[in-house]
Amino acid sequence: YLEGIGFSTNGDRVYPDLAFSMDGSAFHASADWQGQKPVIGVGVVDYSGQLGKGPIERQRAYQNYMEKTAAFIKWLIERNYPVRILTGDVKYDSSVRQDLVQLLEKQGLTRGDTQIIIEPILSIEDLMLQLAKIDIVVSPRFHNVILALMLEKPAIALSHNEKFDSLMEGLGLSEYCQPIDDLDIEKMSAKMT
Repeated sequence: YLEGIGFSTNGDRVYPDLAFSMDGSAFHASADWQGQKPVIGVGVVDYSGQLGKGPIERQRAYQNYMEKTAAFIKWLIERNYPVRILTGDVKYDSSVRQDLVQLLEKQGLTRGDTQIIIEPILSIEDLMLQLAKIDIVVSPRFHNVILALMLEKPAIALSHNEKFDSLMEGLGLSEYCQPIDDLDIEKMSAKMT
């Protein structure tokens, strides 16, 4: 079709996702934390259950996801892991990040805690730079997982779509993929030790 309208596609590369076309070599940096524990990047997503569910079920799914994410972060902080909160979509994830921070504050963890790093991500370059500063990624955002793997960072995918399962299975990393509706804090925690 494109050639029919005079647009040459000769030499164009085809990728399963545009993220694979990025050159991650420009985004290598050391982790933020100078301690002995790795920096864990925990991603957030505006998730409220599978499509077709009613508003009450969707609210419960969101609350469950938030509570388990907060519990996992609390587990990390209690064991002196520094945590960087990652967003993948400015429009949808900013309010989720805010809800998560409020939940963490209610549990006694505050923004001023030097082990929790929260910086804005306004572009793909911001995301890449933040991913470069962490050691392990745990995320429900597909591109956070892809980009982390491209940067050779270990990743745990919190799956809410078969594309996560396919990606992780295709890379031989199925054991690092968890369904977001049934997050198992113990299994995620076991991957950190």
